[in-house]
Amino acid sequence: MEFLIARYAPDLTGEINVGIVLLERTSDGFSFAKAQFIRNLQRLSAFDDDADVEVLRSIFDGIERDVNSSPEGIAVLLEMRAGLSNAIQFSDPKGIVVSGDPESELDRLVSLYLPRGSLF
Repeated sequence: MEFLIARYAPDLTGEINVGIVLLERTSDGFSFAKAQFIRNLQRLSAFDDDADVEVLRSIFDGIERDVNSSPEGIAVLLEMRAGLSNAIQFSDPKGIVVSGDPESELDRLVSLYLPRGSLF
């Protein structure tokens, strides 16, 4: 499996992690893809007081919807990754060994990489 970290980086002075995408590639596509983004945008607003949180919320919701509705949704995300706003960036995929349930692994990655209290 692999995961990507979504970051909000409005300028060169900093960035904040805003989402995790977990995926599993197969020879003919993807067998698993799931995304989770922050819900509480207060920390993001504190980080960048010029952030348009309504637009960002819409982007986050759209990515979650596309990726979570079908594993093929991740292919669209990976293709459009370069075309997303410069403020939203995705890391290169990082390999990870998942010995159990992928949903539990996503929860673990969220707790490691997303700001505490940002999911409520």
